[in-house]
Amino acid sequence: MTDERIRAAVMPKWGLSMAEGKVTGWLKKPGAAVKVGDELLEVETDKITNVVEAGDAGVLRRVLGEPDTVYPVKALIGVLADADVSDAEIDRFVEGYVTPAADEGEAADEGPRHEFVEKGIFIDIGDALARNLGVEAEYTWLFSAEYIRKTDCDLVPAVAIEGDDPLKQTIPYVRVRSTLVVPKDRAPAHDLAEFKSGHVAVLATSFARHVLNEQGYSLWVRFLENDEILDAVAKGEADGGLLPLYAFQWRAHLDPALPLRAESSVALDPSFDYSAAMGLRRADAAALRKIDEALGKMIEDGALQAIFSRYGLTYEKPT
Repeated sequence: MTDERIRAAVMPKWGLSMAEGKVTGWLKKPGAAVKVGDELLEVETDKITNVVEAGDAGVLRRVLGEPDTVYPVKALIGVLADADVSDAEIDRFVEGYVTPAADEGEAADEGPRHEFVEKGIFIDIGDALARNLGVEAEYTWLFSAEYIRKTDCDLVPAVAIEGDDPLKQTIPYVRVRSTLVVPKDRAPAHDLAEFKSGHVAVLATSFARHVLNEQGYSLWVRFLENDEILDAVAKGEADGGLLPLYAFQWRAHLDPALPLRAESSVALDPSFDYSAAMGLRRADAAALRKIDEALGKMIEDGALQAIFSRYGLTYEKPT
């Protein structure tokens, strides 16, 4: 009989081809209280280095995965349990654990339940930045950056380098590409001009709105969120939609049945793309310098790319 007070932390499976991973280091020590979503350890594969997050709460009673050691997918690398579980019960659980086949009991494209808890890409980036700086991060949800002045927030995670935002800006850390999204069953398009006779959905606040309006396109500009654009195209209310590629990739990650595709063969105005930085309200020169150094490290060591990959997004370094 399975003791529900004891939970296994196992080597995750990131992608169909992953068969094993190497433990590079633990982020929690034995005896630490763990909440769902807490970062337990880092794992390296032949493609990326990622953080393994807790899928259950409890006390980390055993650390079995040794640093710089390779383990097969689903191998037992740690044990979480309630505080009242005895050491003898933990020992029996470890001794009786048998590593299942990588695809046993799950669909081929699914990982084990302990591999990753999606909190939000900007939260993951913020957590990683905070670790590099040795500080704690707190989060507030804003409808738009303008609302930051009504809160105690110190940082906005993404502002356009080319923009006129009054916030102090860090070094750019990601390139944001725009894309044209169309229904999957639409015939391939090769030029945006093919949509002049139809309706193109754009964000009301986007730069693309002003450019395309001057070029004579029939635009739908009632949208304040990217998901609204995707919904309008999916329902046939708009012939196509312009939005950041990341927004489409994330929606497709959440909904594999999304009846849309990114029309990569259509070249868009380069001015629709931009490099993004973080915007700071109260940082002095010394704080800005430390944040820049931490972001530069995250770019070069692949930490940012790993976070984007976990969300099904293609990371591009800023130009």
